[in-house]
Amino acid sequence: MQESTNQTIYKPAAETAPRKWTVEEDNLLRAAVEENGAKHWKAIAKVIKTRDHSQCLQRWSKTLAPGIRKGRWMPSEDEKLCQLFHERGPDWGSIALQISGRTSKQCRQRWCFQLDPALKKTAFTEEEDAVLLGAYERVGSSWAKIAAFLKGRTADSVKVRHKSLKRQEQRKENKENVQMQTASKSKKRTFEEHLDLDTALEDGKQNVWANKRTKTMQMDQISEFLKDLDLEDDAFFNDINALLDTVTEPGMDLW
Repeated sequence: MQESTNQTIYKPAAETAPRKWTVEEDNLLRAAVEENGAKHWKAIAKVIKTRDHSQCLQRWSKTLAPGIRKGRWMPSEDEKLCQLFHERGPDWGSIALQISGRTSKQCRQRWCFQLDPALKKTAFTEEEDAVLLGAYERVGSSWAKIAAFLKGRTADSVKVRHKSLKRQEQRKENKENVQMQTASKSKKRTFEEHLDLDTALEDGKQNVWANKRTKTMQMDQISEFLKDLDLEDDAFFNDINALLDTVTEPGMDLW
């Protein structure tokens, strides 16, 4: 018969998804190291409760331990790192012991991302851009995996280049959208101008016909007036009509 228990089984954080250390955890770790010394990591982990002994060791030795130097590397440090690498290879633990204040992780990252002569620091070529974009479609933002396809490129440089390509693509799309909007507005304006021109031409035609009708009415009135004079000289009457045809312009009011 299996005996049941009410004990809660604690799963170390290492079995779950990695997460950042909180300020509270860091403070607990400092206090636990001060009380237990930087050796008894299982006892320290029991104080922290949310981390296992391996995580506590890593956090302390690589981040919180007094004497760790952070920030810009000095030229003398770079020179010593290069010398030690050529002597020992990628033995980052022993190399870090020879560079005061630097951790094995710092030494490895400094060499792999900055000092390695095999690194390419020139601009990305079109072929490299194509490989980068193709790899991104397959593996997403796993920059280290993408960098493996590009000899001499680091994960960081690949990440920066991908962001640059995306910005270029976005600027191109924005420019094309602006051009399309401008062309649409230009077509609309041209269409409206044609409408205005057609309206003006139609108005002009109507004015011409109105002037012709006015002139015809005026000529008829003059003719009736001359007939009322009962002139016997037809030549004089014809000369008057010819003169009116010559000097009368559309829209001119003779009365």
